[in-house]
Amino acid sequence: MPLVIAAVGAGSQSLVLIAFAIEIFFDVSKENLRISSGIGVMLLLLGIGLGLAAVGIAKGVHMARGPVMVAQLISLGLSWNLLKNESDLPGVTVIGVAVALVATIVIVALVTPSARAALADRPVD
Repeated sequence: MPLVIAAVGAGSQSLVLIAFAIEIFFDVSKENLRISSGIGVMLLLLGIGLGLAAVGIAKGVHMARGPVMVAQLISLGLSWNLLKNESDLPGVTVIGVAVALVATIVIVALVTPSARAALADRPVD
């Protein structure tokens, strides 16, 4: 069950990254063509990579745990930055809490003994 929780959490993050990339591609103007397209490509590649890692977690592939854990640690840093943000943008705090919550759930799911045993490089006797 922890692998399913981790895979769903990472998969949802993957879909959000891909959605942001698509939104950036549709919002490109001549003034920011290079920057927007570069960020869009980066988000798209990150979303696809995290999605593949989420599928790997669901299948029990031990090599998928590392990329998913790194993505969650980056997400925790991002959420901290969002929570410390003093801008007037509505919803920034809510987004920060949501990012932190999903990242924490995925990390906890991946460090449970059953998930560690399922994703072990060598089977436990």
